[in-house]
Formats: sequence, structure tokens, C-alpha cells
Amino acid sequence: MNQATGIPEGNVLVGASHTHSGPDLQGLWGFVSDAYRQHVIDSVVDAISEAYARREPARLYLSKGTGNANNRRGWGYTDDELTVLDVRSAADDTRRIGTVIQFAAHPVTLGSSNLLFSSDYCHYVRTYAEAELNATVIYFNGAIGDVSPRGEGSAFERAESYGAEIATIALQTMAAQEPVADIGLHIETAYYRHEVTNPLFKLADAVGMLDYDFNDEDDTVDMQVSYFRIGSALDGVAFPGESLTNNALPIKEVMTNKYRFFFGLNGDTLGYFVPTDEWDITGYEEKISINKYVGDVTRDLLIAIITGQSNSTRVQ
Repeated sequence: MNQATGIPEGNVLVGASHTHSGPDLQGLWGFVSDAYRQHVIDSVVDAISEAYARREPARLYLSKGTGNANNRRGWGYTDDELTVLDVRSAADDTRRIGTVIQFAAHPVTLGSSNLLFSSDYCHYVRTYAEAELNATVIYFNGAIGDVSPRGEGSAFERAESYGAEIATIALQTMAAQEPVADIGLHIETAYYRHEVTNPLFKLADAVGMLDYDFNDEDDTVDMQVSYFRIGSALDGVAFPGESLTNNALPIKEVMTNKYRFFFGLNGDTLGYFVPTDEWDITGYEEKISINKYVGDVTRDLLIAIITGQSNSTRVQ
């Protein structure tokens, strides 16, 4: 990427909206061919290169609202904050370049019986918003570990109605959007290792299923998290997996700016990140987590970075 654009590697955040109805590049639920993997990599690099080549002066606008989702455990709360970053041409404020919508809900409206490729409700968030805004819309998922979408009807009816609902909320917030006066960009990235104790992950790695940065000599995995800030308007983090709500909210609580992004499944997709005081409640998340303590460690590291108490970061 640095060769193609000159953008520092640490300034590129690669994430996934996630879906249970698509090819599995990480290897937990299947595999993809080398040709398909290379196709995905090449397509991502081409998209970033094209966007960089077409870059132009722009103005940023922010807005936020409240979305609706279900806590999978029935606890009655999720991270319901929905945040929108709107980008318009500096030369013509009526021309929209693109829009980013961030919210937290697991893309599982289609269920395990669906055998068609789909990005689930995320597809409808984008298409409904793009039809209204006449510009590219990017959707980022947040702390989705224990969060499910709402809705009724058949699988695809639910996907469309829920996606349309989230898009509608995002569009409604934009009526009260605020311009970003200070667009200075600050990024800090921390690289660290954590022990892998999950025997299923170890077995999958041993037989060559997982595409993780495992270090077999000491049963650890290489990880990274990033904190970014746009002036005095927006705080955000890139989180390397599916964070549970109570693991993400403490991170957002130490952010001081009015607008906040929590980019889940960003930088990596290392399964569930469960707070230790919620370990062994369902038994499911623990099977798809590398270690009991990885949630606490990652949460505390990001809090330290945001509050200026970490010395283990690289500033871009």
C-alpha cells in the first residue's frame, strides 16, 4: 500500500462490516482459495489507490443519533450510538464525495439456513442511503459481540427492513450535522502480543486452517489497535475483533470529543473480546475467543492510549 500511494501503513485502517453469509477468509468456518484471497487483497489495494488518486480538498460534517438493536443475552442495552461522517467537496459544498455510517449490530438476519452470498442488512444500509445521498456510503460495524439486529418477517425481509431503518436514522441525523472546523489528523497504533489458550484455535492453526499471525514457539498472536482523532470533533478506535458491549463502552467513555467512532473488526478479526467478569455466561463467545483476558487487556490498552498514559504506541 505504501508503494502504491505513499500513505504510511499505520494510517490505513482495514476493517470489515462482517457477515455470516460470505466467504471466510480467516479460516474459522471454512476456507477460501488462494486465488480468491488474492482477488480480495488486490481489490482492496485498487480501491484505496483509486480513492487516493481522486482525492480532493473536502469539508467534513458530523452528526449522530440512536439506533435500535437487541442484546443477545437479553440484558436490554447495547452501544446504540450511531455516528455519521459526511464528506463534501470544498469547491462545491452541494457535491457529496462520500459518507461513513457507524453502528453496532451483528449481520445475522439471514440465519444459518441461507446459502446465498450476502452482506446482510449492511447492504441495505448502503443502498438506501446511497439512493438518497447520491454518493458512496461506507458502513462500519461497532461492538457487535453480543448485539443482534431487530426486525420481523422472512430473512431477506428482515435484512432489508432493518438496513432501511438504520439508513433512515443516519439520514435523519444529517439534518443537524455540524461542520468540522479543525481537521488535523492524529493516529496512534500499538502493536502487542497475547497468549492463545483456546484449544480449538490452536488445533485450527496446527492443521493450517487459521490465517492469524500466530507465533507457534510461544503460543501467542500478534495484535494491533489504533486510536485516531480528527481535531477537536471526533475520537475513534480500530478494534481487532468482535467486542462485547461492556468491553467497548468503557473505551468510548474516556473519549472527550462529542463524536465517537468504534470500528470493530478493524486491523484483525480475532474472534470475541469478552470482559473477564462476563466470561462463561453463555459459553459460546468463549469458544471463539483466543483467551479469557484478551478483552480486558485490549480495552485497558486503548484506554491508556486515549488518555495519554501509554508508551507503547507509534504516532503517525
